[in-house]
Amino acid sequence: MIEIPIDRHSEIALYHQIALHLERMIRTGALVEGVKLPGTRELASSLGISRTTVLRAYEALEVRDFIIQRGRSGAYVSWPCTKDISSVSIDSGLLDLSSGSPSGELVPSAVLSRLSRDLLLENGEDVLKSAPVCGLSELRQTLVTHAVSRGIPAYWKEVMVTSGGLESLSLSMTVLKQLGVKRIFMEELTYPEAYLIARHLDFEIRPVVPESELLDTALNDLSDTDAVYLVPSFQNPTGRTLSQKIRGQFLEYSVSRGFWILEDDAYGELRYGEYSVPALKAMNGSEKVIYSGSFSQPLFPGLRLGYSLVPERLMENFVEIQSRRSGPVSSLVQCLVLEFIKRGFFSQAVETARATIQGRMYGLVEFIQEYLPFCKFITPSGGIYLWLETPGLDGDHAEKKALESGVSLSSGNRFSWSGKRVEAVRLSVSSLDRMGIRNAVKSISRAWSI
Repeated sequence: MIEIPIDRHSEIALYHQIALHLERMIRTGALVEGVKLPGTRELASSLGISRTTVLRAYEALEVRDFIIQRGRSGAYVSWPCTKDISSVSIDSGLLDLSSGSPSGELVPSAVLSRLSRDLLLENGEDVLKSAPVCGLSELRQTLVTHAVSRGIPAYWKEVMVTSGGLESLSLSMTVLKQLGVKRIFMEELTYPEAYLIARHLDFEIRPVVPESELLDTALNDLSDTDAVYLVPSFQNPTGRTLSQKIRGQFLEYSVSRGFWILEDDAYGELRYGEYSVPALKAMNGSEKVIYSGSFSQPLFPGLRLGYSLVPERLMENFVEIQSRRSGPVSSLVQCLVLEFIKRGFFSQAVETARATIQGRMYGLVEFIQEYLPFCKFITPSGGIYLWLETPGLDGDHAEKKALESGVSLSSGNRFSWSGKRVEAVRLSVSSLDRMGIRNAVKSISRAWSI
């Protein structure tokens, strides 16, 4: 029997919750092609729901080619990809427009190797000691200086070092739960891990539309038991950047209504647009903004080091929870990043990455206009993602057809937490050079017959 978590109080229909969970298991390879799923009566009994609900879930999966139903014989997995294609590398033979993994020339591996060797030879005993839960003091002070590049006037005692941006986000939501926050508002299309963390923590998840004309009315209904999760700059998956006016609206109501804002700024440094837009945390009224940064993401995500900028009164909550969970980040990793920043290597690496990513993104735009003229998009002003609308072609179907032609990309459906069907895909320029991007777009054009 397959255990499937369902939330009977969610706005998402039960059948769709079941379908989404099984889809994730199929995409990741937990359920491989040919595996027989539980019978509808058996699964319905196990979950305490009606058989009709399970039948609808199986029908939804069959329509999207994840399973095939063979009458009395039962339902079988038919999806040919046995692992999440967002993790497929170029080494697999696919042209990777899906993952956020940086290509080799973006990773300063030689410098990191040399620094690692020097640290272990010269300070081996110190760098292998356990660090404070909130992070090494010198690194926290250095990260404050680093935050200046985003315009943030932070105090070093407000810095919490984490094992990547995802842990920062998880830790922040856990603290908010402890403080009595009950609802988290997020965009319909958003970073899927944020939704999964919120759901795991039993938050009530509600939609928010930043560009809506009714934004003031919507925010006026929030209170101190609410929080809003935002990716204001170069949003994942859409690449959209919120205007300074909209950012100001969120902050104004955060102050007057008392709700919290979780600002996810994973790709904040990779701005290549004409105009600079400050981080929410840098603006007036950001007293209840918890900022998550992951400066290592564009360059060396494998180091897994991020940080949160936390109102000082909450630092004790963060430390207490982190102490019970995974404890401090590796001292060696912290020392390595500290030296990398202090010696000026990080600034150099970011400038190189920014210029490279900009060239790739503009190349992607050029090739889409040439080979996919009927698809719609908005050129992002930073980051690594472009949202491509595919009129008349469901995101899952577009992803599958692209995969069959040797290109991995991400269906827009996997970013829709409410289950709304999306005729769009997300493209990433992190892994392929300009020529690879051109070849990928040409292959997609043939696969989609556009």
